[in-house]
Amino acid sequence: MLDEINVRERDLLAMTKKKEIRAEILALRKQMTALDVAAKSHEIVCRLVEVVPWDKVKTVLAYLPVHNEVDLQELFFCLWRQKKRVLVPVCLPELQGEMQAALLLPEDLLDLRVNWFGILEPNLPHFVLPSEIDLVLVPGVAFDRQKGRLGYGGGFYDRFLPKLSLDCLKVGVGFALQVVENLPLDAADCLMDAVITEDLII
Repeated sequence: MLDEINVRERDLLAMTKKKEIRAEILALRKQMTALDVAAKSHEIVCRLVEVVPWDKVKTVLAYLPVHNEVDLQELFFCLWRQKKRVLVPVCLPELQGEMQAALLLPEDLLDLRVNWFGILEPNLPHFVLPSEIDLVLVPGVAFDRQKGRLGYGGGFYDRFLPKLSLDCLKVGVGFALQVVENLPLDAADCLMDAVITEDLII
């Protein structure tokens, strides 16, 4: 009984700490100017181009940015020129808490819809199986030096990432201000294979 109480107290402390970190990092990221976001996003894209083993990658799950997230759309055009498939997440209202990966074509950028979270996604999504994905570029609120990730609290990526093939590469993408020393992670939180910012590769 005492052990159960201690576990509940520990989980409550971890949840509280996560909320505090989310609030702090999101406030810092919100202060970034559009020029800062664009310049640092470009640096991150350059790092991704340099360090990812692209010869082994045919299908990439990325994302369309929201709330000053790293903007990877410059990378999309590089990938399309190399005939690689670019996917983005789609959250389905009828499957609350679940997301799927949908193909994104250049022309889709002119025909996007805003989902119930305010995130852009293809208007007529064509879904791709998780097993077909070679690389996932994962957004987040915060990352730590052990390659841990803190999301927005919905658990979408934590439920999706375990569906990937074992050799799929998971790369956390964020700005340097989003990296902390340690995150209060639990068993449901998926670790990244690497974390890349404008001046860090973890």
